Amino acid sequence: MSGRTINVANAAQLTTVLRTVRGGDTILLATGDYGNFAIKNLNPVTNVTIKSANSNADAVFKTLKLTNISNFIFDDIDIKNPIAPGGALTAGVSVNRSKNIVITGFDVTGSLNGSSFDDAHGIIVTDSSRIAVLDS
Repeated sequence: MSGRTINVANAAQLTTVLRTVRGGDTILLATGDYGNFAIKNLNPVTNVTIKSANSNADAVFKTLKLTNISNFIFDDIDIKNPIAPGGALTAGVSVNRSKNIVITGFDVTGSLNGSSFDDAHGIIVTDSSRIAVLDS
């Protein structure tokens, strides 16, 4: 079964599209900043793909929190998660209570200033199964 291809321009549109997503759909993210974003309690029967529409200018998230989801592929997305001095060391990507997730082609970075003291954690996976991180 082939799904729809849905173009999204910002975080608000992504939130709206996720309310009606179904297995086989591909969501193409326009270049831009999607900020801190969470996806939770979504379990389509077959895979949904979320990816950057332009491989030369990826969609960028500060953080991406995935909770209780299954059957998602996240492809070619950037996570840029620098923290302020004394700020919380939150993960750029956190996966919790989820299964059948593929994360591929991600660039996960902090401040890029050569100091690890103002960088958060990269990718954290807890209480989950069948999680793949590829080419990232």
